[in-house]
Amino acid sequence: MLALVLACASNPPHVETRVGGPDSSAVFDATKLIPYRALTRADFQADALPRELRGLGLGAVTVVYVYATPCNIQTTARGVANDRWYEAIVTPFRYEARMNPARSWWDPNQGFKEEHFLDHEQTHFAIAEVGVRRANAHIEEIRSRIRSRARTRDEAVQMAELQFTNELHWVQDEISERNARFDDETANGQRESRNHRWVVTVRQELEELHSTPLEE
Repeated sequence: MLALVLACASNPPHVETRVGGPDSSAVFDATKLIPYRALTRADFQADALPRELRGLGLGAVTVVYVYATPCNIQTTARGVANDRWYEAIVTPFRYEARMNPARSWWDPNQGFKEEHFLDHEQTHFAIAEVGVRRANAHIEEIRSRIRSRARTRDEAVQMAELQFTNELHWVQDEISERNARFDDETANGQRESRNHRWVVTVRQELEELHSTPLEE
């Protein structure tokens, strides 16, 4: 199972507006988020399954935050006094997927082998990583779509902020929908043959995106 966190924080529009980064209102230590790597049983540190997920027969929950790294929206005045307009451009950023151990849970009483469930949860994490790597491969196109022009500085910044958020939502939604399909087709990992096909497919995708193969 995958949890996505919207991560777009902004300040009042000025010459530079700060956006991106993990949601500052979330209660967690960002330094303890895990960049993509092979997961272990010890990475699942939540004491209990979230109440809204109880009764669904889940053996584990992997919480991954998908967000944009902090960046600025810079605005520049263009034209002359009688025909002035403003351009808003976002500085370079990347999308990241980070696993949060403090919110990720493992059922010590689940009946499947640990290796099987780790493969399933690893694949959830990998699907998120594939999603952000694919988006980052087109990051300059994304920045170009965020670039905005308007008659006032505030309008230009607001348009850029909205597009910044829309682009992030698109990346998050693609990842979320694919993870939901993964769980649906594998019955949350219980259909072992289907689960294995997903594991192999997503690992191949990571390799094609210049990933470092997981240690066996």
